[in-house]
Amino acid sequence: MRFVIDNSVYMRWLFGDGTPRDLIYATNALDVLKDGMACVPVT
Repeated sequence: MRFVIDNSVYMRWLFGDGTPRDLIYATNALDVLKDGMACVPVT
């Protein structure tokens, strides 16, 4: 699976803060990365 990671997900991984819902979402995204590939937008 391929998907795009935005800054909000990355910041949850880096700082471990946010609402419980945001942290669960970020953790689930990280779990998906185990079997997939992510693209990060560059500005």
